Amino acid sequence: MTKAILWIKSKLNRKLWFYIRAFFVSPDVLYILRKLKKNDEKKRIVILGTSEYGNFGDHAISEAILDFIDSCELNSKVFEINGAIYKAFRKEVIKIIHKDDIIILPGGGWLSDIYKEDSDLIFEVCNLFENEIVIFPQTVYFSNNCPHNYYDKLQKAFQKENIHIFVRDQNSFKLLNRMLINVDIKLTPDIVTCISEKFNVKRKEKILLCLRQDAEKNINYDVEVFLSNLLNNYCVEQYSTVENILIKIKNRRKKMRKKIYEVAESQLIVTDRLHGMLFALITGTPCIALDNSTHKVSGVYAELDNLYPYIRYVEDIWTITPDSVIELIGKANAYDKSILKDMFSPLEKLLKELDES
Repeated sequence: MTKAILWIKSKLNRKLWFYIRAFFVSPDVLYILRKLKKNDEKKRIVILGTSEYGNFGDHAISEAILDFIDSCELNSKVFEINGAIYKAFRKEVIKIIHKDDIIILPGGGWLSDIYKEDSDLIFEVCNLFENEIVIFPQTVYFSNNCPHNYYDKLQKAFQKENIHIFVRDQNSFKLLNRMLINVDIKLTPDIVTCISEKFNVKRKEKILLCLRQDAEKNINYDVEVFLSNLLNNYCVEQYSTVENILIKIKNRRKKMRKKIYEVAESQLIVTDRLHGMLFALITGTPCIALDNSTHKVSGVYAELDNLYPYIRYVEDIWTITPDSVIELIGKANAYDKSILKDMFSPLEKLLKELDES
């Protein structure tokens, strides 16, 4: 905190300071914390640290977590505290979470030194609470410049009996099993594949091009030119799973649905974004998937290999021809999530056991 903020805080009583913080951080905080306090008699499920910024992949994860928990038909009530509220009201959150509550941390690609702030939140929660903590399917990735203390922080946070980690690719599974001893680590697909939403819409004659422009970008200018020439005869629109906006929990599903519908009404999407590929999967939209620098795309695709013919991962982009694009467009199909149901049985079983214990 700056000196000015500390001075203002010293002149205000605690209750007024709380309301001022709530106004600037999130008006939802009053409703969320009061709701938790009113429902403090029984065991609860608290989803902690969900995103508020405009990454629709993360928002789809949050909605899919709620859908998955609902499908498990648990007895415990579910509450959600996003990352912004947790960081600003840490003391208040710690007080209202009981030792019997089940804490769920969202899935994604947060367990990486590339996203230090996000992974630090996961480490902090695992160190602060002795509750049963379930980390939904994550990708683990260390860059070449990963500081050595990052490994130590991960081991300190996760080397505990109350931590249950789910990962969404074989590389992450093997990596964590090498680093941790006797920790509950299991492999499932990305949780977005469990979303209950149905996307039935008439397709338009257009192709979406969704390529990263951030730290995970892995393709060069030559590839972009090749893709431009390959799709020259089609109506091509630029698409992104990220927007520079904040999204509140109450508006999240509506905005997520609108973003995914853009994929659903397309003939094809070419993308190096994991959730570009997964939005294609859950809408039955043909997809040419390219890898990113952290190998999230290839890792998650490997768990889906050959299960959905309309999703094609391409290791060598130069092998794609105009004829293969036409062939892939013809494979559009309705998404059948029942194909993956057995893969999620370890996660469902764990949640039911924790709920009943």
